[in-house]
Amino acid sequence: MSESDTADRREWIVPVDWEQSVPREKAFWRTGLFANQNSACKLRARFTIEEVSRHFDIG
Repeated sequence: MSESDTADRREWIVPVDWEQSVPREKAFWRTGLFANQNSACKLRARFTIEEVSRHFDIG
């Protein structure tokens, strides 16, 4: 297999800097928020971006 054939089969490490955390009992969730079982993905779900931004007072 060539490099281009295996490009989608690579594994990547994604660093995360947690800027804020809360205890589990204060977790934020609303019906309709985007959820994904992958370790990382590009968040494009407008509703989720808006709700999380509002909840955490992000610009």
